[in-house]
Amino acid sequence: MLKPTNIESLPDEIIFEILVRVPAQDIYTATRLVCRKWYKVIHTHHFIHAHLQQSTPGLLAQRTGQKTFIARGKYLIETSKFNYDFEYRREVMSSCNGLVLKTHDDYRDLYITNPATRQHFALPTILTIGVDKDWTRRVSTRHLSLTAKNLFLSQHPLTTEGFMHWTKNDSRSEYVLTLNVETEIITQFPVPRHGETELMYYYYLPMGSYLSLLIARSKLSWEVWEMKPETGEWTKMPNIDLEAQFAGSLNSALIPVGWLKCREVLVFGVGMGTSRISWSSIPTWDCIACNVRTGEFVKFPLYGSLNRFLVHRNSLVWMDVY
Repeated sequence: MLKPTNIESLPDEIIFEILVRVPAQDIYTATRLVCRKWYKVIHTHHFIHAHLQQSTPGLLAQRTGQKTFIARGKYLIETSKFNYDFEYRREVMSSCNGLVLKTHDDYRDLYITNPATRQHFALPTILTIGVDKDWTRRVSTRHLSLTAKNLFLSQHPLTTEGFMHWTKNDSRSEYVLTLNVETEIITQFPVPRHGETELMYYYYLPMGSYLSLLIARSKLSWEVWEMKPETGEWTKMPNIDLEAQFAGSLNSALIPVGWLKCREVLVFGVGMGTSRISWSSIPTWDCIACNVRTGEFVKFPLYGSLNRFLVHRNSLVWMDVY
């Protein structure tokens, strides 16, 4: 008869490989409290980094009064209510390595939060009328064209690994602005052009370490490009054509909102007969997650007026350990 195994007697390597696959929110609320040995493993820099690489990226859908996390699952996707209770008037502006930047409705108070671990930090307010330059750091924009500078006013920036991007979702925009976060250098890169004379809708979406661009050719087909942020080089990818799947069942456009898996699983919002609508004006949004390689898809609703979608992954990262 086999003797029962004391879980603390398992080799450290096995414990590490087990724990690194546990969701961040479960680790913080339960797993780290099982025993002292697990607690020590979980709080090492090595474990936190390994857990981040293992965690599944998804999309954070911001709705009035609630936020939903969309990730890949057994049936293509899984949706869950975000487990952090954000205050009603606070918007998530960006997400990186599991940390989110949020603001109050006055856009003056900024906060950094890890929703999985419920750690929260209020960024200090800058109150000064001085001109001392010792405490300031400026990113030069003098080399940018006036047309490119207007992108700063267009919409929230997009983030990829180590870069921020300012874009505009129509074919009249000639550039994308990219900030290298490490070097603090902003570069303007030209965007792919086309020979069409009419206005076309451009959809820029983060895709891992790349920035992707989907150019709507019709309500159900897109030309796809991806940009390498280090060089601004655009690479043409295979087109996405979903006419066969949806031409007979959808009268409205599909609007790309985010990748769940690079170059493979893409989430769309179902439009109301046009390629561009106001998300906040619709009480219920139908969304479709589609494997653009196989054609497999699943439809799911999101209730409440939508503000935007952000790439996000749950993690154990905090500012003092990463």
